[in-house]
Amino acid sequence: MKEKVSKFKSLLVATSVLGMVTYSSAMGAARDDIPLANYDIGNQATLTYQTLGGTNKLLQSNIVLTTINQTYALALDPDRIVEVTAGKDALFNHTLTNYGNGTDSFKITHDYTGRTVTMYLDSNNNGVLDAGENEIVPSNGEYLINEIGPWESQSIIVRVSTTGSETAQVTSTLTAKSVGDVGKTDTATETIKFTAKANVGVYKALSSASGASDVAREVTVYLKVFNDSTTYAKDAVLTDTLNTKFTYVENSAKWQDYKTDTVTSITDNYDQSGIVYSVTKKNSDGTGNDIINFTVKQVPQNTLVESKGGVLSFKVLVKEGETVGSITNKATFQFKSGEETTPITGKESNTVTYSVLKYVRATFTGDTVANAQAGQEIRFVNVFKNVANAPEIYNLAIADKFFPVGTTFRMALQTP
Repeated sequence: MKEKVSKFKSLLVATSVLGMVTYSSAMGAARDDIPLANYDIGNQATLTYQTLGGTNKLLQSNIVLTTINQTYALALDPDRIVEVTAGKDALFNHTLTNYGNGTDSFKITHDYTGRTVTMYLDSNNNGVLDAGENEIVPSNGEYLINEIGPWESQSIIVRVSTTGSETAQVTSTLTAKSVGDVGKTDTATETIKFTAKANVGVYKALSSASGASDVAREVTVYLKVFNDSTTYAKDAVLTDTLNTKFTYVENSAKWQDYKTDTVTSITDNYDQSGIVYSVTKKNSDGTGNDIINFTVKQVPQNTLVESKGGVLSFKVLVKEGETVGSITNKATFQFKSGEETTPITGKESNTVTYSVLKYVRATFTGDTVANAQAGQEIRFVNVFKNVANAPEIYNLAIADKFFPVGTTFRMALQTP
């Protein structure tokens, strides 16, 4: 809404000038349907008429302004179920969203007992605890998340300790509370299950979390396939249905085998050394999804997230001119534990997010009137286009030094 306020003020200036401007706008995903807190919105009436002598007149009413109060709302999503080998830490990721119309802070509590619980800001929003991410130190049992902007989100990671002898399911509730209005709360449930079988996981990451689409951007996708149990897994089948806004780069895949530093390039139709890789491409008209199909015939035991190897990577493109917004993606997979013949299905990786950032680009085409009589009203139709990937505010002005003294101007906006 801040942009709306600026546009309103610029139009007040514009209506005092004469001329004609035609414009078109490339609309993006910016939220502009709810006013921001503490901003003024206004309205002004304009009247144009012609006197009996044929003179054009313009009248404007007073400006009526209203200040928007701050409202408070939040969401803590989603409920999570994590299956771990007893004695390993359980990791949960959640998204805290500020649905109020102003910046707010939030306090989170949990009801675990007898466990070590640590919470982190997930700085790249990939749902996995990465090296260097900041721990949120609790005060009186409350974890403070500072200053989330209106309609913005913060991903958090919760790490919970377990002991080596546990078998019973553990459940806890996280509660998030607004600092601005303590009556506004939301909850998410965390459930820990224990398994004595192979415990394969897939960690997905991106080489870049954001970028402007002023040019086509290339992003590398990483999929780490690991197994934190003492039982090996076999036939781990992974499917990554890419977001429609990601376009796969042909023959860009690489594989780093377990416990090695060696990275091997693989083609889009590959079946060697215990891995199988293929790609199902989008439709010829660009619709649909690129789908990555990947099988690891054996996942060794005790191959943790931080251990060497077990990494598939490939490249995708975000097209030039892609609209502002978030591109989210996750993979699904299944596997067999040891020599069991029935696969464990319904598994998912973490969700990664790539943010398409705003950039500014516009064109302005002028107009020429070849002949005119003294005293005649002349209309110049100039075409202004916002050709970027989001709405923008532009201030238009007229340089009157090229016109005779006494010339008056009026500028009007005409949408296509």
